[in-house]
Amino acid sequence: MLGSLGAAVAVVLSAAPAQAITGGTPVPDAADAPWMVTLARPGDEPLAQRTFCGGALIAPDRVLTAAHCVAEGDPRRVEVHLGASVLSRDPGRILPIAGVAVHPEYKQVPSPADPTSFTKSSAVADVAIIGLAEPVPGAEPLAVADETPSPGATLTAYGHGITAAPSTDPAMPPPSSSDELLRADLDLISAQDCASRLHTPSGSDETVVCAQAPQPDGPAICPGDSGGPLVEIADGRAVVVGVTSFSGEVTDQMCAAGTAAAFADVAGLRDWITQPHPVFEPSPAEDVTVTGKLAVGSTITCATPGWEGGEPATLEYSWSRGEIDTTTPKEAWNTPTGFLFFVPIDGQTAPTLTVPADLSGRDVLCSIEAGNAGGSVSYYSDSVSIPEHS
Repeated sequence: MLGSLGAAVAVVLSAAPAQAITGGTPVPDAADAPWMVTLARPGDEPLAQRTFCGGALIAPDRVLTAAHCVAEGDPRRVEVHLGASVLSRDPGRILPIAGVAVHPEYKQVPSPADPTSFTKSSAVADVAIIGLAEPVPGAEPLAVADETPSPGATLTAYGHGITAAPSTDPAMPPPSSSDELLRADLDLISAQDCASRLHTPSGSDETVVCAQAPQPDGPAICPGDSGGPLVEIADGRAVVVGVTSFSGEVTDQMCAAGTAAAFADVAGLRDWITQPHPVFEPSPAEDVTVTGKLAVGSTITCATPGWEGGEPATLEYSWSRGEIDTTTPKEAWNTPTGFLFFVPIDGQTAPTLTVPADLSGRDVLCSIEAGNAGGSVSYYSDSVSIPEHS
């Protein structure tokens, strides 16, 4: 599994797998995949440098993607681009988001060979819904499969991910996503073959299907396009049968030609995917902030001004203090004296914090983990500085 939405101020948020296509065939005309969605982080950089996952429009107001692409990430920090076939030429339409729902049975599964490795972990029930704020006019959504194809069926994966594994040379810049949308024709393989080729029990899970190029030097899934659709042409129409989840990175074969890839089984998860009224995970109406007098002995509050999407059923608070790491190379420092990172303050799990003397001169931030049936998300405040106590 590879990370997706990332982290905030060195306090790790969640993420998970993220894949794409190497050796794929370009799809330069958006009309050939009018339902293709690209997820990106907001920013001023070129779109190819901001994309992190794919998705598919499955209804005028609904996008299907991988759970690991959006789980625990702030939906306000996601752009949904529809029809961005060539990223540098046309970013497509940016669709406003109403909310995100993550499948309740989604989980990451540690690698049996290396249980501590995040990259080598796999996933089950790896699907999520992005609800759109308004229906897309003239939408051409993908049909949702109601039956899983049999092994041997020819399917097509789509993605904007990188086309080769990242360099092991730290001086080399990280690769950008493919400018052109790529496709790869793959054959569905059995659950037993998937589990043995990817060396993970997730390959035989009932929520997972796997596919592989029929030729050893064929195209493969690699980082950058998790969440993209696996499509079958059935009775003359395109049907989404899978959602890209994980591939060769779980066996140290990232981007290796002909490697098998795993996808969430859309037919098996159809009832949840097509539910008429999904519960969206909580999202704050505005950023979480630290309020109150910043001084030793004063009480400060981790505050959010209401919620959008779904109302939280649970709220968990935590407070973290800034620490300086002077061992990090200077070019990575984010303060004049070293790299600033944050560690949780033991026992501080209330919405308020009475500032103790040992936080004098320190930076502090708070987080709120909000959960409901649509998922659980952590939101972080900006850090604030506690003045030196005389």
